[in-house]
Parts: sequence; structure tokens; C-alpha cells
Amino acid sequence: MKRLSTFVLNKIILEKDNLNLIDLVTEINQKQYDEENGFGVLSYEKRGENNFMFEIVKRSPTYLLEFDRESKEMTKQLTYLFKQSSFEIDQSNMNLTVYGGLSNASDIKLFFRRYFSDVKLIPIQIDIKSFFYRTSKTSTKTAIKFISIKNFIYNNGIVGKFSGEIIDTTIVNEILENYSKDILRATFNIEIEDSVFDVQIFPVGSLKLMINSGNTEMILNYLYNNIE
Repeated sequence: MKRLSTFVLNKIILEKDNLNLIDLVTEINQKQYDEENGFGVLSYEKRGENNFMFEIVKRSPTYLLEFDRESKEMTKQLTYLFKQSSFEIDQSNMNLTVYGGLSNASDIKLFFRRYFSDVKLIPIQIDIKSFFYRTSKTSTKTAIKFISIKNFIYNNGIVGKFSGEIIDTTIVNEILENYSKDILRATFNIEIEDSVFDVQIFPVGSLKLMINSGNTEMILNYLYNNIE
């Protein structure tokens, strides 16, 4: 059974001269969740020498409608929603990986804007053509299974968005050369060592990972090494 995970890849930019990543990790861990702020760190874990995992929680107010049977009126009741998001900082290359989709990434960026105005998170732009050529050299197997392209031209008479499954691998190079700047997303099937996985890549730094076999952390490291 495939394991499905979604990630958003970012670079950390420190705009304060006397701030380093170790100090930042310490300061992040000090922003513990409390009821007054409704936003903060729930847990922290050091992974190896260079990696630091954080889980944050955000509280958001919302209103529910309740029906009063006696007065036969609807009344608003204040309640709170809680959302958890996780991210990992890699000290060795200044990467921040969001475990989740763009909604989680938005909450994590809000966390940094609120508490660390001198820290910027910049989505890692992924060049799908370069990624294909790199993984073709560093993997046992690389194939593009599905692709979505804007401004696709057919017979010089039709222009529009095209999405489709690639069943003839001999056309991949031609598509990448002609539409490298217009690719909206592409799904790869990759084999490396004992790992087999599909990864759907969006140029804005978001990816969906579907693992048949292998270690998620090792696969993520492989992807980072072939993206940057």
C-alpha cells in the first residue's frame, strides 16, 4: 500500500546579521503555545545533528448556530478550532520543509511573520526539466507518468491547458524542451536503491510523495539534492 505525504519546500533567509540558525531554533522553541496568544509550539524534536522538528498549533475563533427550542430562535455560540502543522529545519542547508500542503505552509509563514519578522521563508522554485535530467543520472529509473501544461499548442491552431498521461516516453525530451516554462505539475516514477516512489511536483515548491517502498527521510534528502 502506498504511503501518501505532502510537503512544501522552503529556504530560510535570515535578515538579521547577528542571528544564526541555532539561535533561531532556540528562539522558536521558546514560543510555546499558550491560551493568551492562541498560537505557538506544541512539541520539538532534534533529529540527528542538523535537523529540528517542530509542531505548532493555531487557535481560530468561529461561531456556530444553535437553535433555542423555547424561544425558537437561532443564537450564535463562540467556539474555537485548533489546527496543527509540522515543519522541519535542516541546519546544514537552510531548508525548511513543511509537512503538509499549502494551507499548513500558510500557517507556518504566519507563525514566522508574527514572531520573527527578520526571518523569511522563500518557496524553493523547482525546474521540472532540470529535475528530470538530474534524476535520470542519479536514479536507477526515472519516468514522467503525467504532466499538466499551460499554453499548450496543438497544430499551431489551438492554445490552452493540457493535462494527460504520458504513454510514449520518447516524447518526454521534446515536451520538456518546448514547454519547460509552462509546466504546471508533473508526476514522476523514480527508483533509487531499495526505494520506489511516485512524486508529483509543482514548480512553486510543493510536492506530493507516494511511496511504494523506502524511507521517507532518505527520499526527501534525495529530492532536495536533485532539486537544488
